[in-house]
Amino acid sequence: EVHQELQKGLEKIHIEFVPASTILPEASKLRLQSVASEMNLLAREARLKQQEVRVQFCASHPGVDAGTVENRGEIIRRDLTRQGVPASWFDPAQGVLDAPGPHVIAFRINLETPSAEP
Repeated sequence: EVHQELQKGLEKIHIEFVPASTILPEASKLRLQSVASEMNLLAREARLKQQEVRVQFCASHPGVDAGTVENRGEIIRRDLTRQGVPASWFDPAQGVLDAPGPHVIAFRINLETPSAEP
């Protein structure tokens, strides 16, 4: 199913930052472009309504202050919305610590089941 493809594809993508900063290396910028393209393409194919999707960032940050982590999430959110990903998809609840390293932000996609029409 397309929803499962969307979820699996995005969970594999990790965005790395320059250590101790909020700077995105070129490779991460390209990865973000891929993320946006994949989200937009699969969302169109699945005809996902905005309220059915929540994107959550997962960040591992031992030794990285919370402000830096928050700024990194903001940079990713800003870049993806600039590339057409709906702002309403982003889940304000962040901070699940399961990314693979301290300078990496991964994605988790939650697809909500739309309520049945009466």
